[in-house]
Amino acid sequence: MRSGACLDSFPALLYESRKKRYRSREAAAEHMPVCSRLLDDYESGKGAPTADTALAISEALEDPILRRAYCSTVCPIGIKHGCKTVSVEDLPKVAIRLVKELQDVINKQKLFIDISFDGQVDRQGIGDFLDFARELAELKGAVEALELWIEAEMKKEAAVAAK
Repeated sequence: MRSGACLDSFPALLYESRKKRYRSREAAAEHMPVCSRLLDDYESGKGAPTADTALAISEALEDPILRRAYCSTVCPIGIKHGCKTVSVEDLPKVAIRLVKELQDVINKQKLFIDISFDGQVDRQGIGDFLDFARELAELKGAVEALELWIEAEMKKEAAVAAK
């Protein structure tokens, strides 16, 4: 990996993903909607692709993590709304995380109902409401990790079937 590159950044992940699949930028560019010069700009961080181009590159490299990295580090909407890069973990870890986060939400469910029942949120309720919202965000992250695992596994299966 290039020195100083953070693997949470789109350029670093693009570089690593492209190197795993193709020896050169020129070879990769034959399968992507960009030329090798633009690919070099994207990998070095000198430029950033449009969302459509980032999606096409991610699909060409069969790397769903790239889409997440683009959304969390390049896309202004994703950055503003706190999209986080997730990594593909093994199924047992994903499953345990999902069940844990779901249980956390269930544990806070009664409190959420009590807070929102009358449509009024008082000062005490605001903190509890924000805590519930945090639990929902963690559950969402766990669901996204499972979706990413499924997508990665489907790509592997498709590659095996194609051989």
